[in-house]
Amino acid sequence: MDSIPTIYDLNHLEIRQFDFFISFELNRSQKVVINENQVSFERSDGRVITLDQYQNQIRRQTNYQGHTTMMFDVTAFALERLNENTFKISFIKEGKLIEQVFHHYNISSPEI
Repeated sequence: MDSIPTIYDLNHLEIRQFDFFISFELNRSQKVVINENQVSFERSDGRVITLDQYQNQIRRQTNYQGHTTMMFDVTAFALERLNENTFKISFIKEGKLIEQVFHHYNISSPEI
């Protein structure tokens, strides 16, 4: 009988938590705004949650104030809108490229 693998690697756990957090915010958001290095989740209560890279960390801000570190040791962070309802987050953590694809019904890009 095979057993479910245990997560011993904290980096793997950190990445899985980051993925869960983004999914959680997507479910609570009315609108998602994507640009090259930042994603914003706009909620119905008026709050805006942003994720971006600050030095070697990925941080979370609420209404552009303060911050909570979501992930450490990130050397690159980029976002790409793939189509009308899909975007990709890419980052390099400890030399490994991680890419995750997410979907939302209302994704926009900042107007230039």
